[in-house]
Amino acid sequence: MPSHPTIRVNPYPRAKPRAGEITQLAIIRNTFLEFMTRILLANPDPIIPEETVSVVDNGTPSWFASSTVPAPSSWE
Repeated sequence: MPSHPTIRVNPYPRAKPRAGEITQLAIIRNTFLEFMTRILLANPDPIIPEETVSVVDNGTPSWFASSTVPAPSSWE
């Protein structure tokens, strides 16, 4: 069984981090916070208007029945 090299990860930051590391960590942190904010503050699905529901129930919504726009069958 081949042995894999052990990768050690220090949970503490370096005493003197490199400039790029600070920038990278800041970007990762901001991205994570934005992601969590979008998840936690997500709006539920909007309420379906009653007119849209009536299409399923009645066949023709009231706003379409009173419309002066020609029916799709007469568009040809």
